[in-house]
Amino acid sequence: QVDDVGARRSRERQAEAQQLEKLKEELKVKNVELAAKEKMANEKLEQMMVDQCEAESKRDASVQIAEEIKTQEGFINERKGKVENELAAAKPALEEAQNAVNGIKKEDLDTVSRYPNPPAPVKLALEPIILMLDPTTKLDDWGGIRKFVRSPDFIKKVLEYDIDLFTSKLRVKIEKEYLSNPLYTFEIVYNASKACGPLVKWVTSMVAYAKIKNGVQPLLDELGGLESKATNLKTKIGELDKIRADLGEKIDGYKKEYQVLVGEAAGIKMGMEATKAKFER
Repeated sequence: QVDDVGARRSRERQAEAQQLEKLKEELKVKNVELAAKEKMANEKLEQMMVDQCEAESKRDASVQIAEEIKTQEGFINERKGKVENELAAAKPALEEAQNAVNGIKKEDLDTVSRYPNPPAPVKLALEPIILMLDPTTKLDDWGGIRKFVRSPDFIKKVLEYDIDLFTSKLRVKIEKEYLSNPLYTFEIVYNASKACGPLVKWVTSMVAYAKIKNGVQPLLDELGGLESKATNLKTKIGELDKIRADLGEKIDGYKKEYQVLVGEAAGIKMGMEATKAKFER
């Protein structure tokens, strides 16, 4: 019987020792799990802070670019207003001349094209037109000039002339060789030909308009550069806003993952405390 009691106690001590080893192993495993969870949680926290800093940096950059866009738009409006005011001053005369050209009667044009040898004022009026609209025709080729004037879309070609084709070199030539000629006036030419008088008005107004346009060309170039820069800045701010939105979504995801990891770590700690309690008993 004494031997039975001794054997029982020996088995109990053995069982206790095994239980103790098991608890130690459990504690070791939970320590490893806890360290892993805490490491993952800290990594998420660090990544969250890095992305948060980047998002704030993008926000600051967006604010700065928005201010720059505002400044650029101010410059654009200022330059645009100046250009428009300059050009507006020459437009009434140009529009008046275009209306006069549009009012040229076909029979008056036909009269011009029937001249075998035109009066000097008629030839003087048509030469700048040829230089501007049909530069391949020679000025001493009256047959070629007549053919051009006789074309059914002559008036249309005049009215639809692209001012951008009117180079400074050609404008200066017409100013020097025609507008400075005392015979090149609306009154003198109109008395010779009702069709050519309005053409003198048109050439004169086109020269005046082109002169102003050439004068404000540096402003137009600057305006184009400013508008291009503003467009690029708006594109950049759009890209930054998208990056910020993406970062915001990532940060929200990190927060959720971090909360899960912290919860899991807390659960492991509770399990460890329970294991330690068993161990101490």
